[in-house]
Order: sequence, then C-alpha cells, then structure tokens
Amino acid sequence: MFRKMLLMVLVVFLLLGMAEKCFASDSPESLYDKARGYAKSKKYEEAKSLYQQIMQQYPSSPYAGTAQMGIAEVDVLTDINAGKISEAQAGINSLTAGFSEDPKLPEILYFIARRYRWTLNYEEAKNLCQQIIQQHPNSSYAGRAQMSIAEIDITSDIKAGKINEAQTGVNSLIANFSGDPNLPTILSYIARQYRWSKKYEQAKGVYQQIIQQYPNTSHAGSAQMSITEMDIVTNINAGKTSQAQAGINSLIANFSGHPDLPKAIYYIGRKYRWTKQYEEARNYYQQIIQQYPDSSYAAKAQRDIAEVNILLDITAGKISEARTGVNSLIAGSSTNSDFARTLYYIGRRYGSTENYEDARGIFQQVIQLYPGSPYARKAQMSITKIDNLSLIASRNDGGVMAAVDSLVASYSGDSEVSIAVCQIANKYYEQALKAEIEGLAALAKDYSQKAETLWERVINELPVSDMTPEAHCNRADYYSKLGQYEKSINCYQKVVDDYPNSQYAWNALYMVGFTYERFQETGRISKLEAEPKVKAAYEQLLEEYPTCPRTKQAGNWLNLHNSN
Repeated sequence: MFRKMLLMVLVVFLLLGMAEKCFASDSPESLYDKARGYAKSKKYEEAKSLYQQIMQQYPSSPYAGTAQMGIAEVDVLTDINAGKISEAQAGINSLTAGFSEDPKLPEILYFIARRYRWTLNYEEAKNLCQQIIQQHPNSSYAGRAQMSIAEIDITSDIKAGKINEAQTGVNSLIANFSGDPNLPTILSYIARQYRWSKKYEQAKGVYQQIIQQYPNTSHAGSAQMSITEMDIVTNINAGKTSQAQAGINSLIANFSGHPDLPKAIYYIGRKYRWTKQYEEARNYYQQIIQQYPDSSYAAKAQRDIAEVNILLDITAGKISEARTGVNSLIAGSSTNSDFARTLYYIGRRYGSTENYEDARGIFQQVIQLYPGSPYARKAQMSITKIDNLSLIASRNDGGVMAAVDSLVASYSGDSEVSIAVCQIANKYYEQALKAEIEGLAALAKDYSQKAETLWERVINELPVSDMTPEAHCNRADYYSKLGQYEKSINCYQKVVDDYPNSQYAWNALYMVGFTYERFQETGRISKLEAEPKVKAAYEQLLEEYPTCPRTKQAGNWLNLHNSN
C-alpha cells in the first residue's frame, strides 16, 4: 500500500513538473502572439494578463517593452469602445511618444485605426492612418493605411448614397494596389458596406472581382459564400420562404468546412431577427450553438437568443417578463462592447409597441453605459422621437413639426433620422384614421396632411433607409383614400422599381394591380386601359413572389379573366 501511495505521489509531482516546464516553455514571442490574438478578438483582460506575464517572466527580453506597449494599446481600444475619444487620443499620444522606436508600433497604430473605423469614428481613423504613412513610410503598414483611407472614403460615399463616386473609388483602389496581398481584405470590407446599405448588385460586383482576381485564395471562397448569403437575404426580404430555405440548405452543404460558415448562418439569423421573424432567428442561433460551439459566433448567438426572447415577450405584451429578461441581460453583458447595439434595438422594440416609458428607460441606459458610442447618439434621437410619438398619441401635438425640423437638422445624413421621421408620420396617420372613425373630420384631415408632409420629407429629403419604401407605400394608401389613384399607383410602382428587394415590394406590386381595379370601378379609366395593367402586375407578382400572401387573390383574378 505504502509503495502504491509513493508511486502516485511521484506521478503527481512528475506531471506537475511537466506542466510547469510546458508552461515555462512558452516563449515571449509565443505569449505575445497569443496576447495579440486576444486583443484582436476584443478579449482585452486576457490580452493584458498575457502582456503582464511577459513583463514578469521575461523582463530582459525585447518583448517586455513590446508587452508594455500592448497594455497601452488595450487601454486605448477599451476607451474607443466606450466612446471615450479624448481619453483614447491621449493614450495614443502617450503610446507614440513612449514607443516611437519599437518596430511593432506601426502595427499597433494600424489596429487602433481599424478599431476607430469599426466604431464609425472615421476622421480619427483617417488621421491615425495619415500618421502611420508620415512617421513610418517604410513600414508594410504604410500601404495598408493608404488602402484604409481609400476604403473609408468609399464607405462614406456608399453611406451617403454616392454610388458612382464609390465605384470610381473602388476602381482607383484596385488600380493602385492590385499587387498588394491585403487588397482582397479591403475589398471584402467594401462589399460588406454595400450589403449593409442594401446595394446588393454592387456588393456582388466587388465579390466577383475578388473571385476573378484571387481565385486560389481563401478570399475567393468567402466571396462566393457571401454571394450565396446575399441571395438568401434577398429572398427573406421578399418573403420567398421556400427559396430562402433552399438557399440555406445549399449554403450549408457547399461550405460545410469553411471557417466563415458559422458567421454566415449567424447573419442569416440576424436577418430573420431584423424582419421580426423571431422564431426562425432563434432556430438558426441554436444551430450555431449546437454545431459550432467553439466558434466566436456561438457566444454571440447565445446573447442574441436572450435578446430574441425579450423581443418575443415585448411583442406578446409580457412586459414584466421582458423587464426581467432585460435586467438579466444587462447583468451578464453590460461590459460587452457590442451590447449597446443589443440594448438599443430592445428599446426600439419597446417603442414600436408603444411602451414608451420602457423605451425611454432603455435608451437612457444606453446613453449612461456607453456615452460616446454611436448608439448613444441614436438613443438620444430615439428619445426625441418617442416624446413626439407620445404627444401625437395624446392628441396634444403642439411643437411636433418644429421638433422634427430640429431632429433633421441635428442628425443630418444619418439614415436613422429617416426611420424616426417616418415613424412619426405613421403615428400621425394612425391617429388620423382613429379620428375619422370617431367622426372628428377636421382632426383626421389635419393629421393626414401632416403625415403626408413627413412622408414626402423622408422620400425626397432624408437618407435612404428601410423606411423609405414604407413611406412610399403609406403615401400611396393616403392618396388611394383620397381617390387620387394615379398618384397612389405611382408611389407603389416606385417601390416595385427602386426597392425590389425590400419587404414591401411584393405588396406594392399587388397594390398596383388592385388600385388599377379600383380606378376602373370609378369609371375614370376604361376597362380596356385598366385590365392589361392589372394583368401585368399580377403576372409579375406570381412570377417574382410566388410564395407571398397575395398570390391567391392575384391567381383568382387571372383565372377569371383569362377564362373570359
């Protein structure tokens, strides 16, 4: 017995010694690379811990100074994520002053510039890139910095709707950096921005260039997968459920071993979530967690499931359950740099269900927890919006139109202001319809006219957003109620022509045919003129949106009139 116990003790000591030796065998270079990986994954505490380990275990190594620089970088990145831009700039100044001769400084500065870019602090990103070019012209990161400046300018043009200028910038970028191995990465960023701006054809064009010019790289496979993913998103937007599901099955089958597949599935889940198809979103999040548990997107999916559950509770009117879910989510995620977005969208859902006080509370938390983030600005704008929605709902709307003027002036160029103004217009129209039912003709007319004025501003004055086609459709409905069928048809046709991938396109196309039917019934347009228009609209509907909810009505009309 004694010999067995002694043998076990010796084994334990041997194993501990091997573990210690293995742990100690990590070179400062290996530890540094691991720390950089943590920093790039936004695991800042883990990165700092490894940097400190390098300083403690290898104080005489050149990596000790580099690790000190890494700690300073992490502090800057943390400030940027928290929206503390002045503190971040002070950290950068200290970093460049203290480590001006370190050969890894250009890499650090470039990564900080990219973090500025991803948090939409474009000017700060460009300034830091210019600093790299000027102070480190012989570094490989000088070329990357030049490409980043070009990419930011292109991104700004895309966000501003200057598509021709953006395409000119893309062509110039490819011409100037055709041999740079980092160009496919930059092109991927640009294609992604086109996607986020719903410019799917332009995005596909950039992805096709990557496939053609870099056919044997991982970027080509990612680009092909992104094209497939975009087709799926287009079908989701159009309500083509079966086509979307077929595309998802094809995506999973064709790219089963691709490292970006969990990311693609995650964003498909996000698209279902954005179109308020919460159950479908949850299903895909669960699939990521089950099939790709080690992916970084598994953690994101887990968080998003919690968000979706809250949104489902809000939609179902289970407000106390939603509040409990929000409190739990905040307790577990408030230090996550992506959480400002999650919280903001929960606030928006509260607002859309007219739980204005809960919405205001959520937006205030976004402002308090993330004071310098882009979502703090959006939250402040949303508070102004819900204050106006509350006034309209209470039929005490004095000052609302002036508040809209101020909102537009304060948030000029932001697509979110289009959403806010359209929602205010929709609330006016909703109250107008209620007033009409109650026999309050003067109030109904006043509110309808205010709604129409605001829809016109959304369409003609403000940046394009998801609400732009909705504004066209609501305006069309307003004109139809007035018997102004030509104007109504023109509004619906605008959605069909200019926003074919929006969630409103199939209904707008159906309404083109249906409104021509009503127009004919008034006797102001002949059957000979109306019926070909109705037929064309309904046939196009069956061809392009065969699974949408209006196919039965359109098919019945076509069967009846074709038989006649």
